[in-house]
Amino acid sequence: MASKEPLVISNKDAMRKWSRTMILTLKLLVLKSHVRMMALSINKSLLKAKSAAADGQVHCEKLRNLVVQCITKAGGQIDYAEIVDQENLEKVEFINGSPVVLCVAACLGK
Repeated sequence: MASKEPLVISNKDAMRKWSRTMILTLKLLVLKSHVRMMALSINKSLLKAKSAAADGQVHCEKLRNLVVQCITKAGGQIDYAEIVDQENLEKVEFINGSPVVLCVAACLGK
């Protein structure tokens, strides 16, 4: 296995360019991890709503608000969140045994 040679920069302009590139790379990595955490908030909020529904919460507005609160707390901005009938995609007010879907569209990051 060959060992890597250390990076040697003898030109000031090249050093500045390398430094800016490294700073941008680090900022991008931090941003990606931040957005990843926000994206996980969508899954976490849906799991909370599913758990609340399993525990007997049938009022869709309360379940929707739970999801919206969780995502906005993580820094996301909700574009759309609604609980709809699985077959005809019409908004429902109460879960009454027929299959429903919680649809979410959110903007994460900048």
